[in-house]
Amino acid sequence: MALGAGNRNGQRAMTHFTTVCVAGRTLSWLQMVPVTGRKHQLRVHMAAIGHPIIGDGKYGGEEAQPTGNLSRKLHLHARSLKIPHPDGGVFEIEAPLIGHIADSWKFLGFDERDGNDLPLEPED
Repeated sequence: MALGAGNRNGQRAMTHFTTVCVAGRTLSWLQMVPVTGRKHQLRVHMAAIGHPIIGDGKYGGEEAQPTGNLSRKLHLHARSLKIPHPDGGVFEIEAPLIGHIADSWKFLGFDERDGNDLPLEPED
């Protein structure tokens, strides 16, 4: 699925996303791929469709602030990055979940290995 919108300066932003897992009726783990590179793009897009990132008080307001066992810190994690290398090829790096996000995944029953088989690039 794709989200796109212009901002105050008329610049467009596009994000592709897919659902990896769902917990209950209100929480989902999404894989998001920013097509463009606008500041806070993922946070803005999710808040714009009424599904702010957990802990994102700046764009999601009080709706993004969890209660109970989930941390109120921002739950946004760059799981993997692919960056074109100036000498050719692609530099790839992966980062495991740590800290408050890892704690939340455990509490929600998410398996960090889920989603590894999803493509990072959207299909045409």
